[in-house]
Amino acid sequence: MRRIRVFSSVLFLLIFSSCMLFSSPAYRDFSFETLESSDGDIHYAIYVPSSYDGTKAYSLFISLPGYEGLYFQGIGENLRNEDFVFEAMRYDEQMIIVSPQLMDWGMRSAIDTITLTEYLLSSFNLYLHPSPSSKRCER
Repeated sequence: MRRIRVFSSVLFLLIFSSCMLFSSPAYRDFSFETLESSDGDIHYAIYVPSSYDGTKAYSLFISLPGYEGLYFQGIGENLRNEDFVFEAMRYDEQMIIVSPQLMDWGMRSAIDTITLTEYLLSSFNLYLHPSPSSKRCER
């Protein structure tokens, strides 16, 4: 009887863990995604406003990680430790916001950022100039 109980507990943990691995977690309206590229996976968080349907061009805001924002430091650490993306949400309601979790601050991350940007440009209807709906910061 004890073996069955231990086995069922282990089975439950395995099933629960696999569900956690294959689901797309979220944090404050951002979902965590992975883009497969020839140079390796690119991990990023993305916020797409619920109003986005692809018929109207939206702005794109990319927030690169600072200290405590690299992928090896944990999924979503760049969002939990930096408020730039949440502040950006206040300036333009028609803006897709992306926060890549890069591997380093070197050439690999530069290439990953370019690859991710090219992917986003081909996947979403985006402005290539400032959006007319964005609020300008005046000094």
